[in-house]
Amino acid sequence: MSKFPKPRRILEFCLAIFVFFCLGRYFTKKSELPKDFWLQVQNANFANGSSRVLDKFCDSECVYVVDVFINGPEKHVMRAVTKEEEYIGSFVALSILKIDENDIDTSKWKVDHGLAAPNSIHAAQLNLLFKSGVIPLSQNLEGHTLIFGVATGGTYMFLQNLFPKMTITGLEISKQNIEIGKKWFGFKINDQNEFLESNVLDYVKTSIDEKHRPNLVLVDACVDFDCPPKSLLSDEFIKNLREIMKSDGVLSMNILTARDDFKEVYQYVKDKFSMHFDACDYTQLSGYRNAIMTCYCSKKSYQPRKNTSKFLKHIGIMNNFY
Repeated sequence: MSKFPKPRRILEFCLAIFVFFCLGRYFTKKSELPKDFWLQVQNANFANGSSRVLDKFCDSECVYVVDVFINGPEKHVMRAVTKEEEYIGSFVALSILKIDENDIDTSKWKVDHGLAAPNSIHAAQLNLLFKSGVIPLSQNLEGHTLIFGVATGGTYMFLQNLFPKMTITGLEISKQNIEIGKKWFGFKINDQNEFLESNVLDYVKTSIDEKHRPNLVLVDACVDFDCPPKSLLSDEFIKNLREIMKSDGVLSMNILTARDDFKEVYQYVKDKFSMHFDACDYTQLSGYRNAIMTCYCSKKSYQPRKNTSKFLKHIGIMNNFY
């Protein structure tokens, strides 16, 4: 799951404003709503602030499910998993909600799986993969995608909705994340795809037939503020991961650290994976400590695309990172 380090309050406030601006700018309601609709929504749900707690889950630590009101030119509501009762910009998971004009209680609104939250890691990963030329600009993609770190199911459900011909396998070890995803984020699997409550370290050791070797692997796995955790940096894991992938497979991984020398961490992770993959590179996300690393089982001459914004907007991915 995507975790951002706890910065100073002023930075978190700026992040919140940035998210509000992005959502208000890009996600609009096409049909006309009653004139006082948003006033009713705000009074009924957010009379005491811009967010409200829907639920609380405690395992090794407590997290909160909150709905957040975006009071911008184009009003909207998003659902987040946070470590604090009041939403201040940091989040563990983030999704956009479908507007239900027949019910002003936002707790009953459903997550819109056709949109990628602008500041989510999977939006950044897919954005880079499309722009770099690794993925064709088409929704008719086939093959097998493997997701390490399903969390509340945002990436899984978005891909399942976006690429109906793609086969998806998702892994998540946290029962708490799975519970939150099913209860509040509409996480469910169709007959074509697969979800496993499994440790990724065990999964990559299994024997996988050619048909089920992944073309694409998306990794957003964290322990505290280490993404990836140290266990995913062992030579054994990286070697096993490379061996289960197709010969032309591509890996996309979220890198995050709370350390001050975060750029050295990026390079360290890249060097570790470059020992087993044909080539790796990374891109730091503007305004964040996150970087997205892309590794290739077989480095091809991919031609970066310049004009992808129309296609990305069409499929519900917005560019707010670069």
